[in-house]
Amino acid sequence: MMKRFIVGLAVGLMLAAGPLAAQARPVAFAVLFYSPTCPHCHTLITENLPGIQDRFGDQLHILFIDISTQGGQMLAQSAYVYYHIPEDNWVVPMMMVGDQVLIGGIDIPAQLPGLVETGLAQGGIDLPTFPGIREAYEAYRAQNPEATPEAEAARSAPAAAPTLAERLTADPLANGLAIGVLAALMVSLLAVLLRHPIPESWAWGARLIVLAVGILLALTLVMNGAPDSLAAPLAWASLIGLLVAGALFVRGTNSALIPLVALVGLLDAGYLAYVELTQSEAVCGAVGNCNAVQQSAYAQLFGIPIGVLGLVGYAAVALLWLLAWRLKQPIYRLALFAVALIGVLFSSYLTFLEPFVIGATCAWCLLSAVLMLGLLWLTAPAGWDAWGQMRPHPPAPGMRPDRSPDPV
Repeated sequence: MMKRFIVGLAVGLMLAAGPLAAQARPVAFAVLFYSPTCPHCHTLITENLPGIQDRFGDQLHILFIDISTQGGQMLAQSAYVYYHIPEDNWVVPMMMVGDQVLIGGIDIPAQLPGLVETGLAQGGIDLPTFPGIREAYEAYRAQNPEATPEAEAARSAPAAAPTLAERLTADPLANGLAIGVLAALMVSLLAVLLRHPIPESWAWGARLIVLAVGILLALTLVMNGAPDSLAAPLAWASLIGLLVAGALFVRGTNSALIPLVALVGLLDAGYLAYVELTQSEAVCGAVGNCNAVQQSAYAQLFGIPIGVLGLVGYAAVALLWLLAWRLKQPIYRLALFAVALIGVLFSSYLTFLEPFVIGATCAWCLLSAVLMLGLLWLTAPAGWDAWGQMRPHPPAPGMRPDRSPDPV
């Protein structure tokens, strides 16, 4: 039996002070696991649940359990094991209504009203049966007999935003790596845009460094990945792909580098899209905190998950490379360069957010940024050459605009 402790339990807008059995009307209990730093939890708690609570009034009692506390973590672990929830779904927000498990900020508000209505019609819904929850609830009520709904609801409010220094020092190794990648992105953008044409020695050295950093990042994902998760095979495939790319580059076989790097990018973005669309917990690897990034408000742009945008970008790179290779027209080489340039600009924005705004760094995201940077250096020489071929040139002296000689 779990020891008595306060678990950071915040009980919904209305809470009965008496025993569970002493209810004049049917009551439905629900348990919500949340984190103060989870934006999906914040949206659920502040925007979705109040309307549902108003609908059922004091017949719906929601227990909010903060998993950032020691007691909350113990209860969450107990629930995960009891309900046989796969590790890939050990995420928040997660709610138990009776023994029905709802996961994510979409399923909870969509299914909770129907479950509560059905449960009340059948005489009520008791607390879930996973070990520890009833003891924790009774211990909380014994220690907080006069707790008001307002004071308890305040416990579920997100913590105050950390300062810049706190964000940077929360994970100095990962955030320092992100700042280094950001610097490389910005310097490369300036070099590519200002030096025309790009010296081959510059491009060769930049490609080599980018490949080396990409291999190291993929290695961190392999080192700490859960062997039974989707992340493990994707991390290994990414590492193998980059090692092959490195071998081809050293041998001077550059023709296959762009599609190979784009393929690794598709694997990387595909995993991020899976995590964001399913609201699963990411396997972060040995560096960083991917879940803090993926659960932040910046994991989407205009409602579209960043991973999905990455998939579109890398698919565009692969398609344009194929067209340029088959059709030999400069417009496709220029378009390929433009996509890589836009990708690096977008990656710079996302990489800036991680250490300076979110305060956490995602190794999968950094790998994507490095891959896009490699594509920029791979496509820039041919892109600038295509730009020179397509740019209109003024007619030479003695020539009409149609480039035919002036009559003598």
